[in-house]
Amino acid sequence: MNIIVRYATADDYDAINDLAYQLQKEHVKMNPNFYKDTKEVIKKSDYMESVKNNEILVSVVKNNIVGYLEYEIISYDDTRLSKGEKVLRIDSLIVDENFRGNRISVKLLDKVRGIGVTKGCDRILLSVNSKNLQAIKVYEKYGFIADDIRYSIYV
Repeated sequence: MNIIVRYATADDYDAINDLAYQLQKEHVKMNPNFYKDTKEVIKKSDYMESVKNNEILVSVVKNNIVGYLEYEIISYDDTRLSKGEKVLRIDSLIVDENFRGNRISVKLLDKVRGIGVTKGCDRILLSVNSKNLQAIKVYEKYGFIADDIRYSIYV
């Protein structure tokens, strides 16, 4: 399978929002008390800002967008208790459910890792829903390690 990874364009909005909706439906199933079933997952103005800043990568197979990764680079200053660092934070990584298992996420992660190296980042961070076992498996296989755990309780 020939997979091309490139930066997203304004014209990619509908395809990317459709992919985001696939994940949103999964989130609603995992946690219906929190997530809403909405088809406009990505606010168009936010998307356009991310495109302008080259913060979204897409995977393309036969002229169809089958995955995307959105990220941002954040610099943290030294504090009294911690060292400063430059972090590439992955906000979203979604692969079309019909194309999973084809290493599309690996291609996106490889590309964003290269961007992180080029931009002088110290590490890559991401968060994942603890019930999304398929995504956790992908991240761990790629080499990510769980270094923080976040707990919540509904009141």
